[in-house]
Amino acid sequence: MNLRLFWSLEVVGGLLLVLGVALGIVGVDKFDDTMPQGDYAVFAIVFMGVFLIMISTVPILYEKNKTKQQRIEEKDERVMAIYQSAKAKTFNLMAVSIPFVLIGLALFGFMNKVSFFTLGGLYLIFIEYFAFQVIKNQEMM
Repeated sequence: MNLRLFWSLEVVGGLLLVLGVALGIVGVDKFDDTMPQGDYAVFAIVFMGVFLIMISTVPILYEKNKTKQQRIEEKDERVMAIYQSAKAKTFNLMAVSIPFVLIGLALFGFMNKVSFFTLGGLYLIFIEYFAFQVIKNQEMM
């Protein structure tokens, strides 16, 4: 497991947390011209910081407290196949459910055009990348 990534997420989360608190102390009204939803900015920045810190702390603590037997089992091919199968099934579920959620939110008026087309375009990029990886893996095997 690459702990550098999680430590960098921890640092970015801490910086976002400090930035959100500082923005709350200084006041959002000084930057109100550039922020369309200024009253939510402090909450959103602090939430992102806390979220990143929480996400990165769990793997760091797990990696530090891992026994030698757990390290050996982690490299077992069966365990890796189980994780890959779970990821594949999760991707299939997301690939089917995301378009329905996007269309539902758009039809009921909870999403504007910019959000809809941005998320729809991002979804199409992911599906195209999946197709590219399938073709690439078929050529390699």
